[in-house]
Order: sequence, then C-alpha cells, then structure tokens
Amino acid sequence: MGESRFTFADAASIVQSYQKDSQIETIIIQKLTAILQGLKGQLFVNLYPQQIASVAKFVYLLLTTFQNERTLGQEYVDLMYVNKDGRRLTKRGQRLGYILSVCFGPYLVTRLIRKLKVIVSKEEGADGVGENDNEEDIGNCSSLKSLIDLGMNLHLMLFYFEGTYSDIWKRIFGLRYMVTHKVGDQEKKFREGNANTYKTLGYVLMLSLIHISEPTRHSLI
Repeated sequence: MGESRFTFADAASIVQSYQKDSQIETIIIQKLTAILQGLKGQLFVNLYPQQIASVAKFVYLLLTTFQNERTLGQEYVDLMYVNKDGRRLTKRGQRLGYILSVCFGPYLVTRLIRKLKVIVSKEEGADGVGENDNEEDIGNCSSLKSLIDLGMNLHLMLFYFEGTYSDIWKRIFGLRYMVTHKVGDQEKKFREGNANTYKTLGYVLMLSLIHISEPTRHSLI
C-alpha cells in the first residue's frame, strides 16, 4: 500500500531529457534574441543575454510543466513528473515554485552577490572602514559564492549516486521523474549498468571536490 505506483526514472534518462530540453531552450533563446534585436537593437541583446535566456526558459516551462504537460525532453525519453514519494502527480503550486526558481533563482543569486560586492566596495572610506577590513568583506562575498558552488556540486554528486533529483530546485519542490511505460527485464539490466556508470562519475566528482577543498582547509589552519 505504501509503495510507489510508479517506476522512477534513472539518471541516464534524466540526463537525456535535460539535454534535449537544453537544445529546445537554445532554439527559443535564439528566436527571442532575434525578435528583441529587431525591436530593441543589438546593444540591448548584448546587455541582457542572461535575462533573455531566463525569460525564454520561463516561457518554455510555463507552456509545458506548469500546464502539467511534458516537455519535449520528457517526451523524448517517456518521463513525467510525480511527487517525491511517487504516489501522485505534482501540484500546480509545486510546479510554479520550481519554474520560478529554476528560471530566475540563479540570476537573482548572481545579482545579489554582485550587489553585495559593490556595497562593500563603496563603504570603503565612507564609514572609516580600513582597506584590510574592506578586502575581508569582499572576500566574504567571494566565499559565499564559493559556498553556493560547493553546494551545487555536492547536489550533483548526490544525483550521480542516487539518480533522483537532477537539480536542487527539484529537490526543494519535490519533483521527481517517473517512467510512463512498463520497465521490462532488459531495460532494468540496462538501467543498472547506467547506474554504475553514474556512480563512478559521482566518485570522480567527490575526489575532485576533496582535492579543491584541501588548499582552502590548509589556508584556514
């Protein structure tokens, strides 16, 4: 009774879905950029490439995920969203929260870090802040970005090991992929082989993170 009614997707299928959707999003970005270039000029599209990409992704997911329709990537590998325990489909609020976060979250975080650096830089001399103190504050902003990057890499490592949530926003809002067809014995063996491959990638990433963190650890001693 408590078991999932669905078969969860494996890491390989999720990656294939992501790659296909990335191709579609690239096409939408190019189309939107061409339209804005004609309306606003080349300078505009040069100044706001990240914002244009975020809007293009938002439109794509609004027309698919928000409407509880599959993206082209999901159709390509026969996947669909379910909630985290796999017992029912996702709610509209979950999907909207995910869409807003995945489209605009990275952009807002980047803007926040940049703004903090600007604020810290402007404080130098204004309130009697010394140069060393100012450099320390800027370093703290850089450390915040490094911490965020570390968190994202750790999450990617978990995905390689578990094959569950492909990005941190799906984990936060509880969106998982299910396979919408019956998984046969041959496909099960294929999935097991792929799982071992991705676990190997997880170990490689883990070793890489340990190697990167070593200089930081020693610098704090």
